[in-house]
Amino acid sequence: MPARNLSCLLVALLLTLLAGATPAAWAQVQTTALQAKESTPPSPAAPAPKGGFTLEDRAPISAEVQDTLQRINAYRAAGATCGAQRFEPAPPLAWQAQLEQAAAKHAQDMATRRSMSHTGADGSSVSERVSREAYAWARLGENVSAGYASVPAALAGWMKSPGHCSNIMTAGFAEVGVAGANAPGDNFGWYRTMVLGSPRR
Repeated sequence: MPARNLSCLLVALLLTLLAGATPAAWAQVQTTALQAKESTPPSPAAPAPKGGFTLEDRAPISAEVQDTLQRINAYRAAGATCGAQRFEPAPPLAWQAQLEQAAAKHAQDMATRRSMSHTGADGSSVSERVSREAYAWARLGENVSAGYASVPAALAGWMKSPGHCSNIMTAGFAEVGVAGANAPGDNFGWYRTMVLGSPRR
């Protein structure tokens, strides 16, 4: 569903305009229905994206990444009610380096512009940004936020918003990357992006 049709988009815009430094967040979901227009499918022999790992893997990851992934998967393991929709416990997500890179670049873009949006400074959508990282996706979701000083606070804020909560709880997502960027002197301070994805098999 296009972001402009999500009620949370309008709410977040009002918060941004009226509440100054009040934390705000937007959610967006894109599926393969958009792919023909927004990315070039790989050949049938193309390998699945590399770089995903769970906490059981031995990849060297930072304490912050471990904590972020643990918190996300704890929410998924518990199940949640997102607005009027109940989500049963979902399988854990794996951390994905390409999704993290796409999230980091968009978070920095928002911090540089001091503007929270799903649209990049170059007009890009989440599908275009993820495709640039050579991630062959079947399904994508993106949460963005501004004003949350820490990752746990951002995650808690997203879980309180139906659209963002739905992204986090959707069982159809298998991988995730989260990143943030600081804008010193800005009312919001921190801009954060979460990108969720399922690779095309």
